[in-house]
Amino acid sequence: MTDFTITALLIACLAAASQAEDLLSSNKLKWHVPVEGPTFEIKDGAAYIAIPERENGYNHWIGPVTDAPMLKAPAPEGDWDLTGRIDLDEFAPTSDFHVGLMVGFSDQFVCTFGPFQNPSKHPEYADPLLWLETTGIPVIATKQADCCSVYLKMSKRGNAYRCFYRGKPSEEWSEVGSYLGVFEPEFVGILAKTFSAPGIKFSVRELTTQAVPAAEPEVSSISIDADTVANIIDRNIYGHFVEHMHRCVWSGLWAEMLWNRKFTGATDANGLIESWAAFGSGAKYSADNRDFYTSSQSQRIELAPGKEGGILKTGAKMGIKPGKYNVRAVLKQKGLAGGVTFALRQGDKIYASAKTRPLTGKWAEYKATLQVGSGRDVPDQPGGDPDAQFSISAVGPGTLWIGCLSLMPSDNIGGVRRDVFEAIKKLNPPLIRWPGGNMVSGYHWMDGIGPMDRRMPRWERAWKAWEWNDLGTDEFIAFCRKLGTEPYICVNAGEGNADEAAHWVEYCNGSADTPYGRLRAANGHPEPYRVKYWGIGNEMYGDWQLGHLGPAAYALKSIEFARAMKAVDPSIKLIGVGVPTDGWGNWNRIVARTAGSYYDYLAVHDYRGLRIWDSREFNYLNIVGSAAYEERMLAETSRIVDEAAGKRLPLAFDEWNVWFPDEKYQLRDGLFAAGVIHAMQRLGNRVTMANIAQLVNVLGVLHTNSTQVVETPTAKVFELYSNLCYRDRCPTDYKGPECDTPSGRIPVIDACATISADRKKLAITVINRDPMRAIPAKLNLKGFSAAPSAEIAVLNGPSYDSFNTYDAPDVVTIARTKSNLDLAKPYTFPAHSVTVITLARD
Repeated sequence: MTDFTITALLIACLAAASQAEDLLSSNKLKWHVPVEGPTFEIKDGAAYIAIPERENGYNHWIGPVTDAPMLKAPAPEGDWDLTGRIDLDEFAPTSDFHVGLMVGFSDQFVCTFGPFQNPSKHPEYADPLLWLETTGIPVIATKQADCCSVYLKMSKRGNAYRCFYRGKPSEEWSEVGSYLGVFEPEFVGILAKTFSAPGIKFSVRELTTQAVPAAEPEVSSISIDADTVANIIDRNIYGHFVEHMHRCVWSGLWAEMLWNRKFTGATDANGLIESWAAFGSGAKYSADNRDFYTSSQSQRIELAPGKEGGILKTGAKMGIKPGKYNVRAVLKQKGLAGGVTFALRQGDKIYASAKTRPLTGKWAEYKATLQVGSGRDVPDQPGGDPDAQFSISAVGPGTLWIGCLSLMPSDNIGGVRRDVFEAIKKLNPPLIRWPGGNMVSGYHWMDGIGPMDRRMPRWERAWKAWEWNDLGTDEFIAFCRKLGTEPYICVNAGEGNADEAAHWVEYCNGSADTPYGRLRAANGHPEPYRVKYWGIGNEMYGDWQLGHLGPAAYALKSIEFARAMKAVDPSIKLIGVGVPTDGWGNWNRIVARTAGSYYDYLAVHDYRGLRIWDSREFNYLNIVGSAAYEERMLAETSRIVDEAAGKRLPLAFDEWNVWFPDEKYQLRDGLFAAGVIHAMQRLGNRVTMANIAQLVNVLGVLHTNSTQVVETPTAKVFELYSNLCYRDRCPTDYKGPECDTPSGRIPVIDACATISADRKKLAITVINRDPMRAIPAKLNLKGFSAAPSAEIAVLNGPSYDSFNTYDAPDVVTIARTKSNLDLAKPYTFPAHSVTVITLARD
């Protein structure tokens, strides 16, 4: 490039910087008024805006509140200054309002700086003051000043929006504060909002935008001290949680395909037990409450001579794909000459069928295998046939009783769906909490042992559903052992008692010559399970919990449980019930002081809320920023607990997640999960166990339909961290851009580093929370001379709100590469991503 060209570019930049555009005289400014009432006119070079009185005002906030009028013009490119003078022409002492300069990132998410008055909520301010806020973040900066006539300036420099004021043009600008944003601005102008009470009138003059030369972008840095171990990370922080609620177990983890296979519940007008339909013709149906096998009734079918009749299971929960399916049926008959036919079908089209041997007049078990082919039978595609049907039928005359049925894919692993099991295996979970959750406060563990078809179904009162008790203690522990994970059992401290809990410990850990160890052996498991982790109840502080208690009562009850359980096995680790910080009447202080000496952990649960009607920008900042809130909460909770217990009592963060109404978990939610994991890594001496809620479907890390599994972005995060992070955390320091969120100002880059026990490998995990921009950052390593080749894994998707579906399961995925990494140059971390860089020592 020649000197002449450089000079010309500099002159062009300076010329652009010197040209201010008067928005009031341009045709770019548009009046945006969502609700009739506010008025606007330009006269004598000024804009006059009147906001009339209205019961709830004309507001702009999170949720469906976007009534406030705006004067909008397209935002200039690059960096710029927005300036204007605002005169408050008419307002009452009781007026509630906020007017001022505005930058808009969408119609639902804006940043406003200007005069503010709100005597109904802020009576401490006698006069209007300057107020800086964004939608959903109410107070970023304030300044007491004469606001009746004030000059304002909002200066965009990179992601910073610095806000200034002065009383007249001859004065110097005074800075009030700045908003650090991460979204690209779409428009600038004036926002006028009121909250209630009398209306206001104000005028705007000298409203201009002026482009300024862009500053040289800042290069961030991540400094890692590999010579030092900041703390040890317990692998148990990567744990998961399974509760018997909704579709977590049934139609999720568990492979059983027949809902109400034990024929429990109501009977319709035709005598069919709920969730079953009639099949064939000429049959008469009834619920037999005198002759049954499992629960309190069986399905009785009286068959007409020469007619085929039976029952049919239909619906999306019966999806099938090519493969083998195992049928198990407990039946009896009277007067049937032939056998019984099992079939997988779609209307008259039969995918597979099998017949039993001749039946007896007593209850007996029958098994069959149904082989479903591909191609012309069931589509050989991931979804298969999502609406298949299952029928069981016989030809009359005669009577058939059905006591129990089961249909499972034959490739199930101990009753767990193979595809779900394999997806969980990728997460490498160190432990899994079970069986609840709220459900456990009404759960009696002996309902879930013994022959599966004989286990009595129970009405589960926490979630108002039938619990079939197929996945019980033996099945859960077998599932954990096959995964190579530790079981964490939560006992019933709601309606249960200490003896019941102690017997459960003995069933799991007692030798075969103890009463309950002998029962375990009789059920086919002679060797003790050696279950290490036991929780004493779930959320006992809440009135939603069966048998809920106050803190003192829970503390005393938990002591009774702890003594009884440890008398059976002194080696077990006990988890008491705690709360975030110290809500619920000083719960943590009372419980930790009274019973802390009996616990090895104190449990904390917390979910971050999300509302689908809030703007995508606010939801992104709210959720991603919430990881910082969780870090502060866990640190403060730990401080309170340790002080009350008089010892270090580690926390078990054994329920946490984003509470999302429609559960379409996005990349945004994966970034939150990664942030929480970083928080727990930094708090490694204080948080030594965690279980994200839940593993399948219900707030699920994994989502299933009847034939497919989808790994959410959160699942991908666990796949990265559980498999690639080491035990020892190295101190890490970040310098670079920050951003404002509802949880406060946080770094845009969140980095952690862990080193292997032999000190030969270093894993650097980096979250780029910026939803729009890649961030270059220099990696400064102390005490680790790295070989050039690095293993790099990047979790990302097209957008921060991308998510995986059954039709597109890899929209958000992990890209893995090996490449030479030049540590003398900044490494660029992609927008909305999680990156793991693994370096080997040179």
